[in-house]
Amino acid sequence: MKKSNLTLAQANSYAQELLVGAYLDSFIVTSVSILLRFINPSLKEGSNLYVNGYFTCSAKVVRRGAMRSSQEKSDFFIERSRFIGEIFFCIGKGIENVHVEGDGTLVLVNGEASVELQVNPEDFEGDDSVWSVSVDSEESYRTVVNSVSCMADDSVHFVAELLGRSHAGSSSQA
Repeated sequence: MKKSNLTLAQANSYAQELLVGAYLDSFIVTSVSILLRFINPSLKEGSNLYVNGYFTCSAKVVRRGAMRSSQEKSDFFIERSRFIGEIFFCIGKGIENVHVEGDGTLVLVNGEASVELQVNPEDFEGDDSVWSVSVDSEESYRTVVNSVSCMADDSVHFVAELLGRSHAGSSSQA
């Protein structure tokens, strides 16, 4: 696989391609990371492919009509426990819209709520991705991009893993 730096517009496009139409199937929690597992029936006709959203950054679920809180920053683990309590109610809900913001925030919108993955100053201390969205099975997925990630080192930037497959030389049988 080949890694490629992305513009904000490209990161937005790839994230939308991977997630719009998917629905949250499950989630896995460790002490500092969460994996959101989606099923996307629209990536490959006739298949339900898993798409994983992995993140270590702050996250929150904002219910439609709820006021956004601009409270002081609280403890990471307190915020994480709130997120886990809220994300449970998003299982089975379809993603209607996705957008990536210039500050690295990834927003996933379903009919009742939005899930926001937010880059914070602490995220600039690591060298891994802050969040990443990737197809679980690259064998089944035949598009240019396998994953899109947000990195935060000196600044926020976006990276894609490209499959590197060329369809120009492929042949089909009659």
